[in-house]
Amino acid sequence: MIELNDVTNLANLDDWQLKFKDQDLRGRTLTAWGGHVVGRIEDMLADIDERRIVALRLESGRVINIDIVDTRGANPVMLFE
Repeated sequence: MIELNDVTNLANLDDWQLKFKDQDLRGRTLTAWGGHVVGRIEDMLADIDERRIVALRLESGRVINIDIVDTRGANPVMLFE
């Protein structure tokens, strides 16, 4: 489980960069495996100590653990809810 006090919004990390531009999921639509829209991704949450993205924050405020999201395609897909 992700403790929100242990993560930082990627937008607030000026010295952090993703390795590849297409890894930036902000602004993309997150869909569920069945095809319905879960929401639009507002920000990505980083664990600075682990040096990795650990969650996605949707415009609705909902936080989704990155471990249940398939990010390989053009649009991220949540594997289960």
